[in-house]
Amino acid sequence: MSEHNTRSGQQHVVFEDGVDAGDVIQGGLGDCYFLSAMAVLGSKHTRDKFIFLNTDDEFMTCGAFCIKFYEQGVEDIIIIDDFLPLLFGTEHPFTNTGEDSKEIWPILLEKAYAKKYGNYANIEGGLVDFALAEMTNGIPESMYTKDNQNLEKWWNQVYELYKQGNVHLGAGSPSHPNGDSAVSDMGIVQGHAFSILKLVEADGVKLICIRNPHGRGEWTGDWSDDSDLWTSRMKNVTGQKDFLEDGIFWMDFNDFVDEFDTIYVCRVYNEDSGWYCTLTNGKWEGQYAEGVPTKEHPRAKLENNPNYSLTVSKPGQGFLVMRLREKDGPSKAKQAGLMVMQANNGELVSSLRESQGVKKIVLL
Repeated sequence: MSEHNTRSGQQHVVFEDGVDAGDVIQGGLGDCYFLSAMAVLGSKHTRDKFIFLNTDDEFMTCGAFCIKFYEQGVEDIIIIDDFLPLLFGTEHPFTNTGEDSKEIWPILLEKAYAKKYGNYANIEGGLVDFALAEMTNGIPESMYTKDNQNLEKWWNQVYELYKQGNVHLGAGSPSHPNGDSAVSDMGIVQGHAFSILKLVEADGVKLICIRNPHGRGEWTGDWSDDSDLWTSRMKNVTGQKDFLEDGIFWMDFNDFVDEFDTIYVCRVYNEDSGWYCTLTNGKWEGQYAEGVPTKEHPRAKLENNPNYSLTVSKPGQGFLVMRLREKDGPSKAKQAGLMVMQANNGELVSSLRESQGVKKIVLL
């Protein structure tokens, strides 16, 4: 593997021994959502972020890296130099890379993301699913525990997403006035973003494997590292070998719902997944900027806004997503947006039923 001598004088490599969630350790920046997203990307998507001159040399001889993000479905190439931020001349103040400090792909991705939004301070605070969408060209969605009272049904839904293989998952704990310095009685950092690494169902038990991007700070209840519930069989079924203080822990799904309030979902649609995506651009301007009825504009007519016609020719599953191009940050648009669907008779449609010729279309 090629080595690169950074301006700090240390020898580094972009990748070494593959890509692993343990490569990503949060530092002094409040971008846990972005790091949790990085940790679940997987080897293919992570390596695809880097555009190299050729397969034999991972480094541009000019001392720069080309890193690929996506913005509203379009490639957004960010070029960064090889100056890495250091504290006291040797320590990385933001993202670290676990025990092997030579491997710097997380540091480079974080630096490129900071440049995309102007500086490191601008990427503090965000959503896991939005960060995943920017890295994979996927479609983000948030699912909330309070909206799902039927735990069996919800487990089946999340488990099916996990098994699809083209879906990345993250989790969010409830916000707290003290931010992520607050910890629940059972060890879950509050107001914090986590990676969902694995879901396993065996012997009537529904387990979810989660990672704290801090690389430490774990659940202390049932199925935690020190739990007596772990048998040789369950270790074998889950693939769990060693229990370390590495931020990775297991929970029963019922406990997960009690401790977390959000699951972040990012669906990646490409030819490999068998899905196809069509992108249509539009603008609210001039006569097409009617908006919605408000106190100041009570006579606004929705039909004067941009309208698009969709014809479903055969049953299937699909998703309709509205993305706002102008943004103030990683997860905040400059303006609010609204998308509604109507049948030909003017009836408001929230989801298409099989009787309407389609298995399911969800508005995200």
